[in-house]
Amino acid sequence: MRLLCFDTSTPSGALCALEMNGTSPRMVARLAESVRIAQHSERLLQLIDQLLLTAGWSLDQVQAIAVGRGPGSFTGIRIGLATARTFGQVLNLPLIPFSSLEAWMNSVSPLGEDRPEPDWRLVISEATQGEVYLGVSQMDQGHFVMRHEALLDWSRLADGVAQYLSNQAGLVRIICTPAVTRARALLAEGSFPVSLVSGPAAEELTPEGVAASAVFAQKLGVKCSFRDATPVYLRVSDAEKKRVQ
Repeated sequence: MRLLCFDTSTPSGALCALEMNGTSPRMVARLAESVRIAQHSERLLQLIDQLLLTAGWSLDQVQAIAVGRGPGSFTGIRIGLATARTFGQVLNLPLIPFSSLEAWMNSVSPLGEDRPEPDWRLVISEATQGEVYLGVSQMDQGHFVMRHEALLDWSRLADGVAQYLSNQAGLVRIICTPAVTRARALLAEGSFPVSLVSGPAAEELTPEGVAASAVFAQKLGVKCSFRDATPVYLRVSDAEKKRVQ
């Protein structure tokens, strides 16, 4: 199976073309570009054309579209999903949505780099409006499975983590962007077993991180039509707030 994969939930857009041959996926081509979020609307189709040219594929040879469904920037998620839905509808292709938090986790901390490998990974990424994204992932059958995603105020971060880890045993690794490294100190004060804490991690998504999440989602059988691909924002947009008011 030939997968076209991309995520535009952050300024660092990441794309790759994957050849799925049994249990051994092969990255045929990769691209990454950091832009202002709004520029994804101008650049994404151009980058897809460039990616397919490098891969030696035509668009009608693509067999599925894997796309980051958030959480992240409203604008970035909408651009990515709208593009994936259009391809899905026009080419009659299935969509494979994956967590953008998971893709970022796989970008900055690839599976297998920890010794020993932790039982849990906490993914902490700065959001806007004084809030933070939290992803709680658990090792399961050789992969980290995202068990929970939340948008929390800083003051609720430790409580939010404790809700999911206070009764759990094993090693925990915290993965956070440079802007939120203070999360390490907050979580170290909790009553849950934080045995491993990462240093500051880069903020960029990578094609390798996107590929890892796309491959795992495909193995889990995650698949939907273009009609059923839904974004994960974790908050109400400013425009929606104004409509309610």
